[in-house]
Amino acid sequence: MLAHVEQALLALEVLDPNAPRKLLPRLQRLASRAELTHDEVQILRGVCTAVLRKVPKG
Repeated sequence: MLAHVEQALLALEVLDPNAPRKLLPRLQRLASRAELTHDEVQILRGVCTAVLRKVPKG
């Protein structure tokens, strides 16, 4: 799931691939603490998929 989130954040230009990455480890800790269910993970992946479909490639 976090790889999918990373793709969406890169597409939105929220995450700079050249900058030191503090955001992804923090998101990973957040997801671990949240103890997400399978359905919740699927919801988040669906959001990422929707973002990736809407954001122009390039």
